[in-house]
Formats: sequence, structure tokens, C-alpha cells
Amino acid sequence: MQRELSAPLVRLQIFISASCFSLRQTLDSLSLRSLRLGGSIAFVLICMLLAACVPTTPAPVGEPTTLPRLLATVYISPTPEGGAAPAVAFQPTMTTVASPTPVTPTPYIGVFVGEAEFADAAQPIINSNPLTPQPTPGVVISRTCAVPPDPDFGSAWSRSSVVAGRLGCPIQAMFGFNGSQQVFERGVMYRRGDNGEMWAIAPGGLEAGEYWYVVSAPAIPQTSVEAPQGLIVPQGDFFSLWLGVFGIRDALGFASTQEEDVGVHLQRFDGGTLLKDVGAGQVFALFNNGSVYGPY
Repeated sequence: MQRELSAPLVRLQIFISASCFSLRQTLDSLSLRSLRLGGSIAFVLICMLLAACVPTTPAPVGEPTTLPRLLATVYISPTPEGGAAPAVAFQPTMTTVASPTPVTPTPYIGVFVGEAEFADAAQPIINSNPLTPQPTPGVVISRTCAVPPDPDFGSAWSRSSVVAGRLGCPIQAMFGFNGSQQVFERGVMYRRGDNGEMWAIAPGGLEAGEYWYVVSAPAIPQTSVEAPQGLIVPQGDFFSLWLGVFGIRDALGFASTQEEDVGVHLQRFDGGTLLKDVGAGQVFALFNNGSVYGPY
């Protein structure tokens, strides 16, 4: 079919070419330049019209070519319920440096060992400077003191870092006096013979005990007290101190021996006093805050 259609088309093209050639020769023979110019333009137009009438061979039709489509995938992040996602603001982490905790002195109501001036002799002396350093147990404290501890008190007390650390250095040399003492169920009392100073000591064993000091025995009304069988009610100044100062009776209990004479040695330190019962050979470490360690 395609070959049968192509033969007439060839003949038509030959005819058109021959006609155009003859027309051009005719125009040349007229020798009219103006007409030649116009004829040339007309000739070109006629040739273009005739060429447009000629059918072109259609291209073979095949299967349509499908171009692949590139789809751009846009990711839409999920929106939380209730509207648009909230913006998250960056918040820097601030490090707070803790300020050191100020040391607040703990008030201790205790007694002061020594010849203190006090208006009311019936009340214990209140320590005015109770803040004392607390050494670490087990650490041996070594220091050089202007006044050394007297060797009469031995060395057992100095082997305790707590006692040695809290006592500090002596502030005077050792001195002694004669007096009296009485042993109780849970402690002992001492009285200085020349001026009436008195100490009531309730040791705490391995822990700290407590003690009381007065410059003289308090005045108390006449009171009758009965002791349990085998125990004794103290007499005189010991009775006045035992009954007249709150806490002593409960701490010491009743007396277990009669009052006796005794020699006492004392040496005062920065943080307290060493007291030695010469007759018994025992030493107490009395601190300015009212606590006591010993006997050693």
C-alpha cells in the first residue's frame, strides 16, 4: 500500500518543478525588473503553497513511549493533637555552687572549773565560750605548748585524740589543795577545803559524762530524805549541792561511802581542766561545756 501511494506523488513533484521552471523563464523574458522582483516573491509563495499540498509520509506508528514520572515526596511531620507543635526553647542548665554553711556555735550550758566570780553561788557557772574544736577520733594531735601538761596526770588521757584535742594547751601550771570527797552510786563529789568550791562528777564510761561546778554550796531549806537500804544520804555541803542543783541527784544517785578527806591536783587548759584524785589515783578531763571524760 505504501509503495502504490508513493509513485503518483513523485510524478506530482516532477510536474510542479517543471511548471515552476517554465514560469521563471517567462518572467525572465519580460525584462521587467519591477515585475521580476514581484514575480520572484510570487514564485516563492506559489512554490511554498504547492509544497504544502504535498502529503508527507507519516511516521510509523508504534507503541506509545511512556516517560517515567519522578514524584517528589514531601514529608509532613505529624502534628500533635490540639494544634501546631509547640516550639521547644533551649534552656541552659545552671550549676549552683553551694555556699559554705556558716559555723553556728552550739550553746552549751555547763560549768566552769576554777575560781570564778559569780554573784549567786547556788547556780552553776555558764560557759561563755562553748565552741571548742572537735578533733577526728583516732588522730593523734601533736602540739608544742608554752606550758606543758604536768606529768603527774599521767599519759592515759593524752592518748585520746578527742580529749587531747579539746583540752588544747595548759594555761597554768599544776596546783593542788586538800579537801573532801564522797563516792555515789554513779559518780563522785569533791569539795575544796580552803574556799568551798565544789564539783559533782557523773562519768559516762566510754562516752562523755557530765559534771557541775559551783563556787560554794547553795542554801536549801530543811528537807528530810531517806536512802534505800545500803546507801547513804549525803550530809552538809554535799547534801546541799546534791539536792539544791537540779539534775545532780538523778545523775549521781545516793552516796555509797561516807565523806572522806582527799588531796586534789588541778591543771587548767584552754578547753577545760584535768582533775586528779590523789587518793584514788584517778584523773578526770573536765571540759568547759560541762562534759567529762574519764576516769583515767
